[in-house]
Amino acid sequence: EVRIGYSEMEGEGETDDVWDAEAVTRAWNDDLRQPASEPQSETLQLRLRCPRQSSRVQLLTRLLTASEQPLDEEEEEEEGPRGAALKITLQFRCLLPPLTSGSHHLGGLHLSSSPLQPFLYTTTGIHGDHEGPRTYLPCFDTASVHHRSSHEYTVQVTAPQDLGMRMFGCGEESLDCTTLHPVTERPGCTRHDALVQRCFASQSSQLLATHVRRSTIWDPIPIRSFGFAVGPFLSLPDPELSDVCQLYLAPLYQRRAIHATSPPPLTKSQRSEVTSLHKSLTGGSSGIPRRALQLTAAILDLPALRTRTYTQIWIPGAHQGGIGSGSHTSGWETNAWLGGATLDTRLLPPLNRRLPFYGGGRRLQLTQARNAIWGW
Repeated sequence: EVRIGYSEMEGEGETDDVWDAEAVTRAWNDDLRQPASEPQSETLQLRLRCPRQSSRVQLLTRLLTASEQPLDEEEEEEEGPRGAALKITLQFRCLLPPLTSGSHHLGGLHLSSSPLQPFLYTTTGIHGDHEGPRTYLPCFDTASVHHRSSHEYTVQVTAPQDLGMRMFGCGEESLDCTTLHPVTERPGCTRHDALVQRCFASQSSQLLATHVRRSTIWDPIPIRSFGFAVGPFLSLPDPELSDVCQLYLAPLYQRRAIHATSPPPLTKSQRSEVTSLHKSLTGGSSGIPRRALQLTAAILDLPALRTRTYTQIWIPGAHQGGIGSGSHTSGWETNAWLGGATLDTRLLPPLNRRLPFYGGGRRLQLTQARNAIWGW
């Protein structure tokens, strides 16, 4: 579903045939700061303030105001009449067809509907010939500095509370919230609420969890930098730095605790398994993405990283995204997005085992570093 809207300031600042630039500037500034999508819930009024948002809004406001300034007769003869400046907003929704249990590849959206491993993630590579799409969503295919579009990224996921489904994705900054509610209660969005009631009509007594995450992007980025993943993920911060974390599919006995207010305690064997899993993740990834990001920032002479956090999502059998149109190759190499990446868990060392550098360790390190760099 695609919805297109636009804003224009025709008539603003015109009083007694006198054009008021300040009134037009204020009108455009207020309009550009409004969120593009409808509010998802009262507790998630995500008015994100990225470091680059104010400068971007000021730039757009100045350009839009200047384009509406009336010309005198001599200037109009030379340049021609000017039209009203417009802000065009494109909203789109991706609707998935009915699917059976198993793995499915839907042109950049890869999902598993298995009860044991329910997840969905995006890739920006292609399948088939080189004429295939390079992204799962419509957007400008450019990294030019003249690309002046901003992106507001909102994903809302509703599932039974016991599944622990959550969404993580790209963005310079993001906010999220989770609401627990029965099937008959409104989770905050009219369209989403109607879809939830149709899907869970036969489970009216079940408690659902609605997770909403919204992020903003104010920098010019290529289309490959859009991405997200949905699943019962647990977060594991990097031992060296808290702004880098690893996400992994939670074992069945931990999924109920993701959205629970008082999670049940784990048994001794379960705690031992979780400890071994954490050692496998941190032993094969600690410090690698951060060093790659710092190196890239130093080479590009940037004062700070592009995103507030960096997230690596580990999914069993994750399909790589490719690095260019037609470059679909075998392996688990590149599936990066702005602020993170999706990687295959088969790259990690087995539980309670070490991964020699010559026996897979080199590929594991280079893959993480390559994803961190490509995410820019």
